[in-house]
Amino acid sequence: MLENNHLLISKPISRNPGHFLTIADVAEAVAEPGEDKAKMIAALRQFAVQGYLFAPYRETEARQAYLYAPATCLVAATLLRMTEMGLRDARACHMAAKALYQWNAKDGEAPGYSPGALVIKNYVEGAANWTLELWSLRSDSGTVVHDARIYNPAAGSGPSLTYDLSKFAQRAVLAIDLGDVLDRMHSRGAVN
Repeated sequence: MLENNHLLISKPISRNPGHFLTIADVAEAVAEPGEDKAKMIAALRQFAVQGYLFAPYRETEARQAYLYAPATCLVAATLLRMTEMGLRDARACHMAAKALYQWNAKDGEAPGYSPGALVIKNYVEGAANWTLELWSLRSDSGTVVHDARIYNPAAGSGPSLTYDLSKFAQRAVLAIDLGDVLDRMHSRGAVN
């Protein structure tokens, strides 16, 4: 069954060296107590098929599973919360995932790790106050676009948005707290 339909290609690797996660591992890391994990795994597989989750590697031996980085846990939790809010727009989902996987080129030279990895790194260092902001923007022509970024409310900072805000009216912002999912990931060994 196809589990990764992201635009970036998964590189072959013989076996998981131990620090990558399967879809089942991601579900285990983000599931709330009492949540139906089989149902969550099905939802996460659907996100992967839709191209929202990126698996940097795929095993060529053993299970031949797609292997995800820990930041995918944050993407999965964000997409699940968006679904709870009734937000299923493909453009909004892609922008939310992109905000955790890729740096915005407008912010200059990017670190050698993803924005989601930065959030995890900061959590491990004691700064767990991160959110994902999902924006709805409208141009003068009536075009509505979505944008997203990670944001630290305590520091009052985060990366720039992709779109130039001087050309769009800000319509709405949804802030998704990442603190509780980071706590669950840490308690279950997905973040060390």
